[in-house]
Amino acid sequence: MFKKNIHYSTELEYMVLGACMIEKDAFGRIYKLIDADVFYANAHKTVFKAICGMWNSNLPIDMVSVYLSLLKASVSVLEGYNTAWYICELTKHVVSSASLEYHAAILKSMYIEREMIAITHSGIGEEDGFSAIKTMDKKLAKLREKVVIDDFKGIDEVLVNLYNHMDSVQHKELSGITTGFPTLDKITGGLQAGGMYIVAARPSVGKSAFMGKMVFNAAKKGFNVGVISLEMTDNQIAARISSLATEIEYWRIYRNRMIDETQAEYFYKKTAEISELPIVISDKTGVDIGDIKSKIARLRVKSKIDVLFIDYLQLLDTDDKAKNVNREQQVSQISRGLKLLAKDYNIPIVVLAQLNRVSETTGDKKPKLHNLRESGSLEQDADGVIFIHRDYMSGNKEDADGNSTQNQADIIIAKWRDGEVMEYKIGFDGAKMKFYELQTPISF
Repeated sequence: MFKKNIHYSTELEYMVLGACMIEKDAFGRIYKLIDADVFYANAHKTVFKAICGMWNSNLPIDMVSVYLSLLKASVSVLEGYNTAWYICELTKHVVSSASLEYHAAILKSMYIEREMIAITHSGIGEEDGFSAIKTMDKKLAKLREKVVIDDFKGIDEVLVNLYNHMDSVQHKELSGITTGFPTLDKITGGLQAGGMYIVAARPSVGKSAFMGKMVFNAAKKGFNVGVISLEMTDNQIAARISSLATEIEYWRIYRNRMIDETQAEYFYKKTAEISELPIVISDKTGVDIGDIKSKIARLRVKSKIDVLFIDYLQLLDTDDKAKNVNREQQVSQISRGLKLLAKDYNIPIVVLAQLNRVSETTGDKKPKLHNLRESGSLEQDADGVIFIHRDYMSGNKEDADGNSTQNQADIIIAKWRDGEVMEYKIGFDGAKMKFYELQTPISF
């Protein structure tokens, strides 16, 4: 099925492995650019893995040390030949390491072609169609990770990029995608491409309502918005957005309890307008980082994703099902995975998160960064953390002046990599599941 020098090249594999054993710094030049999978010959996979293990252990890499490492691993034969002889043969094919990176890139390209052939000819076996698609998506996602990236830039190039960025934002209060709230936009500059942002609160405070406002306003500005909802159905999300657009109470929409025909007619007219908004929704459960990556990749092909919202983090699955991995480690894995996805696809990702109950039992009951539930990695990985706090839900029914706190909320910007850390008050209408700006402007 595979053709020599088209889908694989044993000579190139000799040259790459041989160079790594002859020149001191050769392996470092291709470390992480390729892995053992790209080699066609099983013997070459074995040798590469041995060299990689030595590199990670800070051991010197040369013919003798590689041979001894293989011998220690009980590898006395390679491709039917004595290991010592075979290692010597590998180095005989090396002319120069000047094109080592290029040769490694060719091997990777050949590997990708082999894998594409294998994927397209493997069929679906005993899987059903949907499971087969998911399996294929994961295989393709793994292949995308094999792309060779030159990740170093000179300081001159970086400074030029900085100057261009400064010029582009000089006269703009909003340098990213709108948060849906003018005051929050003014403080933060908006959601930046490549950033991972957390919106956290205790249950029933209004995280999903807050997200709904962000989704609706970003879409109205023309941004392509993706929503992954693990808690609410797509019907519930549509009802929340419809409530924002129509000013009709959420419960009236979801239960179809319109006041009269006039209100019903108004509802259908306004929702016909919002049906044109660039919003896509997935309410499938059992989603992990691999699934999210696949969803983003499919939307990117159609240029249909500028920002992604996830509701909520603690309901995400993890690929690591090992018994000795606790939930905190799983959340850390998810947190880091989301940050890497935001950076790799250059879009903001906003994820809702739960707070632990400690935030309800201390001081003024306002949440702090350490109240993020299940993992300190959330605080570390996030580019921004916003807490939503409502005194009314914490048992403080009146403020210092005796006014009801039912329609009040605090927006607490606990971390923002490119903006200020502060808090301010905002209004909340529970019937319409709606947060809104107060009339009194804040100064900062």
